[in-house]
Amino acid sequence: MKVREIDLYRAAYCGLCHTLGKRCSFFARLLLNYDDTFLVLLSLSVSDGCEGFGRYACPVRFFTKRTCCRTGEDMEYAADSSVILAYHKLRDDIHDSHGLKKIPTVLAMPFVTPIFKKAAKRRPEITSAAERFISDQNKAEFSFAGIDAAADPTARMTAKLVLGAARGRANEKALERMGYFLGRWVYFADALDDLERDLESGNFNPFVKAFGICKGDKLDASRDRIKPLMNQCLFEIAAAFELLKIKKCRTILTNIIYLGLPDVQRRLLRGEKPKPI
Repeated sequence: MKVREIDLYRAAYCGLCHTLGKRCSFFARLLLNYDDTFLVLLSLSVSDGCEGFGRYACPVRFFTKRTCCRTGEDMEYAADSSVILAYHKLRDDIHDSHGLKKIPTVLAMPFVTPIFKKAAKRRPEITSAAERFISDQNKAEFSFAGIDAAADPTARMTAKLVLGAARGRANEKALERMGYFLGRWVYFADALDDLERDLESGNFNPFVKAFGICKGDKLDASRDRIKPLMNQCLFEIAAAFELLKIKKCRTILTNIIYLGLPDVQRRLLRGEKPKPI
């Protein structure tokens, strides 16, 4: 990316961090991740307006001022959504963790719960969708569902989030399809990343059931079978993206979709830890 595009990406990231602090609490800033920034950029890319930029003190960098996208409807939507999903992820982690591994998530819940209640009140549609998503995901895992059924709840939830960011704009169908396959790809990426750990712990992993993987097996052949599933998702994401009427942030989004996601996938398929996009 060019320097100005890197600066815009950082401004979106820092702007979302500022919005989380302003709208929720200082602790909410710790919930920020790159997925939320992508949602902001995607929402901004199809919107007409722009709130502009401001300079705000960064608590992480000893309160030096950083250029940030100003808080607007796109930022507020992403901030509320990130808090709601983070809360449900913590609950899910508590359910899945055992022993000492459960302690950090249990300690975090008293801080996350109050800001979740605020966000849930503002976004009841996202809250109810997240609750259905968690319920459907748990049912799929409890019944040892196949690959498609296991990935569907995450795919539908991501489609809901992306569609909500569109807010009735002309790109709804393309955004919904893009969100669905992005969620499906993310689910596959997480399952691939957790494959060895799930084999050790016995936790549900859709690839273990589908491919008959046993503890101690070499995973190269299994990863080769996973690759076409993820490639299909990348193709569908790119096809939907090309249908969007992009008004800004095109180069940044193009880099993420055509370079960032494939790079993460290649590293995971080699059994490596991916770099953040």
